[in-house]
Amino acid sequence: MEERTETFQGPNGPRNDDGEGARPHAPEAGRTLGPYELVSFLGAGGMAEVWVAVRRGGFGFRQVFAIKMIRPEYAKDPAFRAMFLNEARLASHVRHTNVLPVLDLGEEGETVYQAMPLVEGESVAALVKRLARTQLPPQLPLGAALRICIDVARGLHAAHEARDEAGQRLELVHRDVSPHNILVGVDGVAKVADFGIAKAFGLAHTGNGEADAIIGKRAYRAPERGVLDRRADIFSLGVVLWELLTGERLFQGTEATSFLAKAPHVPDVRTHRPDISAAIAETAARALAADVAARYPSAEDFADAMERAARADEIDLSSKIVGSLVTPAADADETHAPTTSSLPRPSSRRTWPALALGGVLVVAASLLALAPRPPAHAPVVASSPPTVAPVVSVAAEIATADAAPPPPSSKPTPAAAPRRKRAPAPKFDSNPYAH
Repeated sequence: MEERTETFQGPNGPRNDDGEGARPHAPEAGRTLGPYELVSFLGAGGMAEVWVAVRRGGFGFRQVFAIKMIRPEYAKDPAFRAMFLNEARLASHVRHTNVLPVLDLGEEGETVYQAMPLVEGESVAALVKRLARTQLPPQLPLGAALRICIDVARGLHAAHEARDEAGQRLELVHRDVSPHNILVGVDGVAKVADFGIAKAFGLAHTGNGEADAIIGKRAYRAPERGVLDRRADIFSLGVVLWELLTGERLFQGTEATSFLAKAPHVPDVRTHRPDISAAIAETAARALAADVAARYPSAEDFADAMERAARADEIDLSSKIVGSLVTPAADADETHAPTTSSLPRPSSRRTWPALALGGVLVVAASLLALAPRPPAHAPVVASSPPTVAPVVSVAAEIATADAAPPPPSSKPTPAAAPRRKRAPAPKFDSNPYAH
């Protein structure tokens, strides 16, 4: 599957839904938006760009966020900005483990921005693209594909059922469910991102009202037109499930409307992956039904059906399987443990230099044993162990350098000098979080 996204993008530069390049507007690191200081650029798309930012508090406290801001050409459009702010407020009502929340919304000058938690992981689109470099087709384990889609279905159901302060249902519909808007963390938990942004984008540029709004990536759009309800999100998630199970694109170079105009239904997943059971294949097929009434009535029902099919086939749905794909076990030490285990291990071809060095050290130790010893009163200064450079991580990138304590004095203390009892230091005489 080719990664095409409006928000997150890899090193080849941003692409819009038609595959055309888009140059991101990248302000310099160090710029502040409200209480947030931009640290490093994450990616950009057709209408937004995302940065890693830090918010500082008392006693050295720091909290990391992902800041999404509207690109300047859209921020100057009053109608688009108003809908962007309104949709972000609606998204803030969704509170669920499998939904990436909007924690803050603000405006600095002409820049409108959102603050969200920074997920330590990657999008499903990036995950599949990485797998494609090592295996063809880039099929996920059945348990991982189902676990991701079950998580997303649970998050979508929470959004569909969200209510405002008065208890009225908001009738939220994501309308842009795709691998690019599903984030997977190293904990193996999948989260739906970008609620409301695609809706605001579609309404701002159709000009004919909600009934004519065509939004979302065309390869994942539901075939129906007009006012969309929650079952449009179920169809889009069905496309994601189909692609994760097979490792192929379902609507390659087209969309569901054109495809279903020529065929009565989408291909069975077993045509690409015969090892899939009939129960799982039927679950995906119902979500992808052309008739809206034939689909699952809710995303919760879709999630329950996937879980039943997995249990019937005794498939492990542990999030640990998904997390192992996000952070390969071979790279776990180098990613999370700044120890000597992250250093290259010596090969067998370097054994003889090691033995020669060992002989030199033995001779040196013998000579030192014969050398005259220093007087008993002379202080012995221990040499410092070799310093191992820690592995650079996101936390190291955003952390500021705290002042290191001065090295201990090497001057000997006179034997006759009496020791004075130091007064107790204040409880917070320095930054308690400095180290």
